[in-house]
Amino acid sequence: MGYRSQWLYLPPHQPQSVTTVKDSAGATIAGWSEEPNGSLYFGAYGSLYYGAYGYWGWGKDRYTVTAKWGVGPAPNSAVEVVLELAVNIWRERDKGMFSDVVGVEGSGSIAVGYARAFTNRQKRILDNVKRKYVSLVA
Repeated sequence: MGYRSQWLYLPPHQPQSVTTVKDSAGATIAGWSEEPNGSLYFGAYGSLYYGAYGYWGWGKDRYTVTAKWGVGPAPNSAVEVVLELAVNIWRERDKGMFSDVVGVEGSGSIAVGYARAFTNRQKRILDNVKRKYVSLVA
């Protein structure tokens, strides 16, 4: 973070799972609360963190946050798209749609290529899933 703020925005994690926050020196920081969007907030002025220069809020320091990270299991729609993609790639191998060895014998590198990764429908499904998870972070 290049500026000071009362909010520290975190990657996706389970709600209310943050247990400790430490600064780069290893000192435990108190006086914060977790907002519904998952960010950490410093409440009243008296409980704000004062850094090396006497400024309040989260600053340019690096913080170690202990929490349960991630967004949980993948949605069924995303799992279905991945399975469809695996089946499509497997079926394309018999059609000569990709080659597993490229280069001269003895010095070639292994590469796998295929005609098309996702169908338009699969892209729309993944975009919808992505939009849902990005809104958790923002």
